[in-house]
Amino acid sequence: IIELYFRIVIAYLKDDDGIIDSREYKELISLMTKIKVSKQLASDLRKYRFEDREDLTIEELIDELKTKVNEQNYSEVAVEQSLAMDIIGMNSDKLDNIYDDEVLVRMLDRLNVNEKQAKLIVRKLKTEKEIIESRMTDNQIKDVFKELTAIASGAGISTGLILGLTFASSGAYIGIAAAGFGVYRGIKYLSGTGETEKFGIRIQTLNDRISQLRIANAYIIEDINWLSQKMSDFALKLKESNQLSAELYKELELIITQNQSLADAGSLIEDDESYSEYELLITTVPEALDIGKYNELLAKNANKVYADEVIKGAYLVVGDLD
Repeated sequence: IIELYFRIVIAYLKDDDGIIDSREYKELISLMTKIKVSKQLASDLRKYRFEDREDLTIEELIDELKTKVNEQNYSEVAVEQSLAMDIIGMNSDKLDNIYDDEVLVRMLDRLNVNEKQAKLIVRKLKTEKEIIESRMTDNQIKDVFKELTAIASGAGISTGLILGLTFASSGAYIGIAAAGFGVYRGIKYLSGTGETEKFGIRIQTLNDRISQLRIANAYIIEDINWLSQKMSDFALKLKESNQLSAELYKELELIITQNQSLADAGSLIEDDESYSEYELLITTVPEALDIGKYNELLAKNANKVYADEVIKGAYLVVGDLD
């Protein structure tokens, strides 16, 4: 079922121009890591990602997925909505204008997702993005998701989908329940009660995202190795033929394009990882330091001269340092 699920996503990504570009590839790999696709399945999916090996239309793939889902007594509607959310998520750079994309609109129609439902999914995805990009507290996040779940029932959207419990995932991506997270005693001491705890969901979300991005890089390395082998096989084929025919030239061009897309996607993932790590650090440090507590902690630090220089360079000093 998961393989069919991804074959549909891949077929959608290729539906407009026949290729998966670097941004699309990055989104696809990110989804694979979120769903925790096994190495074997990732390997099996390569022939669909990098080669024209799909022998079914998107409609036929969806029908086959529905058949398998019904055999396992899963909810067909929930699976369609989960797939729609993940496919809309492939377009994270244009969430405000999804209905300007004919290929996406056609896909949503195939999955029986109406405009009201699509808009709610977009709002949910934007909220997830906002958690990453802005300093939302746990209470703010809970309030937003309570509102979204209330609207979901009226729109005919599964509440589980809004909470991140998609069909394909094994656990919540965001989750309304307070997530477990660890903080340094010094930070808790400096912040006072509850300062870091206010951002528990954001901290957990950023940690999960960083872990996923690191796994995504591992997938990319495996794909690069696979393409390198493909390039070696091509070189041997070229040597045997002793001439670059139109067919071989087309194959070479495809391999070069795929290699470039992989390299670009790897850079995008590294940028995302750096950004997430920075946001995690910003979230876990207190906004203000009590100078008395600060000096007390600093006096016990073996690297206090260097630490004092770095910390005072990061904060604005208000009042008398003494």
